[in-house]
Amino acid sequence: MNVLFLATRTLLLIFAALSFKSVLWRVISCSVVVALLAADMRLARTGNRVLDYLFGVTLGTTVLQSIHVLLLAQPLEEYRHELDRVPANQLMFLERFFWLLNMTYSPRGIGWSFKIGFNAGIRSTILTSPLDKLRIPSFLLTPVIGPAGRS
Repeated sequence: MNVLFLATRTLLLIFAALSFKSVLWRVISCSVVVALLAADMRLARTGNRVLDYLFGVTLGTTVLQSIHVLLLAQPLEEYRHELDRVPANQLMFLERFFWLLNMTYSPRGIGWSFKIGFNAGIRSTILTSPLDKLRIPSFLLTPVIGPAGRS
């Protein structure tokens, strides 16, 4: 990645740490971050397909994360870490910045209030259907036919 990506990533965290209440300012801040990431897409080409793919995935993930953090949610008010002593919106600016950095680098949410449950809806039981004769575990078929036991 380059300096523009790192600056944009930092700007994303700064905007989130400022915790704009106004929808207009949240839209403007998200638009600035997404526009900078779009500009960075032109600069992120290396000529190596694997690196280009990885950079593209990273840029795309950051676009989605900026939409989530700046538009769809207010993480300082909605999320908590299990080690938090006070709500994040009561922290000093620099503490909020590092709190958000920690949150954004924890996609599975371990220790956070947005943590994904242990089983995440996957069942390891055997289906009770005509496929039962084949003894296919349901977690192999869940994406195809839906969770076991539901119609």
